[in-house]
Amino acid sequence: MSGYFLLAIPGLIPAVIASQKGRPFLLWWAYGTFAFVLAFPHALIMKRIIHTRFRTPGPIVAWPKEFVVLTGFTTLEQVWPRAEAELRTLHENRLADQALGNEIETMGCWYTRLTGYLPKGTPEPGWVAALAPEEGAALALRHDQESIYVVRGDELSLRNCEVGSEIKMGSWRERVTA
Repeated sequence: MSGYFLLAIPGLIPAVIASQKGRPFLLWWAYGTFAFVLAFPHALIMKRIIHTRFRTPGPIVAWPKEFVVLTGFTTLEQVWPRAEAELRTLHENRLADQALGNEIETMGCWYTRLTGYLPKGTPEPGWVAALAPEEGAALALRHDQESIYVVRGDELSLRNCEVGSEIKMGSWRERVTA
């Protein structure tokens, strides 16, 4: 029995790393306890799960098959360090958000309001627009954004606007509420 206890202690290392990246602590503790040599490097190289959630002002009966989620707000300093000169005031963020909404309206596509938030974070207003990912990325870059969310069917991805690479994040429907 004491042998398992001694194995369980190093298993905490990959468990803590994995839980900080959004993975289940107990599952990774077991993995780290019985296969530390595999679990430790696995925990180091795996990507962080982003727990972003979304709220709409009301129920959306029919979502487009493909759309983008974007915002005019600058990213919070606590999440992505930026030069102080690049940070906007709340008033400036609201003006930027309004300008983005106005441009989306002129594009003639289906769109709606949406708020993105982290479970323990600050809500950030944004927009959903029935645009192709490339068109959404170009729009976001014009509004000083580095990334957008792309939804195809029920699959949510985070897209780097400059490079075009995407990280799959799972189900859209599991992350959105009215």
